Amino acid sequence: MMSPEIKSKKQYIRIWFEFYKLSLLDPDLKDNIEKSSKFYKPWGDVSNLKFDEWWKTSKPLFGETRVKEITRIVRNKHVLNVSVPLNLPITNSLKEIKKLIEDKQQDLMGDGYDQPKKSKIVGGGKYELTQDQRGCLFWSCKGKKTN
Repeated sequence: MMSPEIKSKKQYIRIWFEFYKLSLLDPDLKDNIEKSSKFYKPWGDVSNLKFDEWWKTSKPLFGETRVKEITRIVRNKHVLNVSVPLNLPITNSLKEIKKLIEDKQQDLMGDGYDQPKKSKIVGGGKYELTQDQRGCLFWSCKGKKTN
């Protein structure tokens, strides 16, 4: 029997969300939940929420996590839209982009957004779905691996 194919990042997040809600009800997991409370703090109280309701306000936590070419301006405080002249040396552009990102992250930290100063994640979002060399998927937050 084949497992159903999960085709979108949102569906991975839905499964994670539902598992997290179930784990909140399991007394055997109480210690683990307390230890991970800082990690899940941005999620808020999910115990009485349906995923789609929660997703409306929490989607920015899982924003784009890689540099990409855009075809339209994204209006999201967790995304920085930039224009990069392609006729300049890459090192100059990267320095300027780095400075823009650092300034934007500093502004967000003032709003309670907990993005680390050093991060391999470029773009919005606190959580990132990553695949390791063996093909295993895991969630990372602030460069830390979680299951």
